[in-house]
Amino acid sequence: HVIVALITAILAILRGVLQDNQSLRERVTDLEHQLHRDSHNSSKPPSSDGYAKRRAKPRRRRSGRKPGAQLGHVGSTLLPVAKPNAIIRHSVDQCEVCALDLSDVEAENVGFGAKSSISSRCPTR
Repeated sequence: HVIVALITAILAILRGVLQDNQSLRERVTDLEHQLHRDSHNSSKPPSSDGYAKRRAKPRRRRSGRKPGAQLGHVGSTLLPVAKPNAIIRHSVDQCEVCALDLSDVEAENVGFGAKSSISSRCPTR
C-alpha cells in the first residue's frame, strides 16, 4: 500500500508540474507577442516605437542574377542619321519666366545636327 500511495503522490505532483508548465508556456507566448508589438500592428502610439527603424521586407524574390544586362545580351543603340526624314519645329507661345506673349516673335536657329535646337529669346531679357 505504501508503493501505491507513493505513486499516487508522484502523479499528483507531476500533474501540478504539467499544469504550471502549460501556464508558463502561455505566459511566454503572450510576452513574446507583446514584445513584437509596435504602432504598426497595435493601437500603441508611434512615439512608443523607440529609435530602431523597421526593416523593409523585399517586395520581390531574388532571381540570382546580377543587375543590368546579362552575358550574351546583344544591345542596340539608335544611331544618328545623315538625312532626317522630317524636321519638326517647336515654337514657344509665351516666356516661361515672365509669361510674355511670344507668338509674334521670330525664333532664331541655335543649332542643327543630329538634334535640332531652336529657341525664342524673350525681348524683356
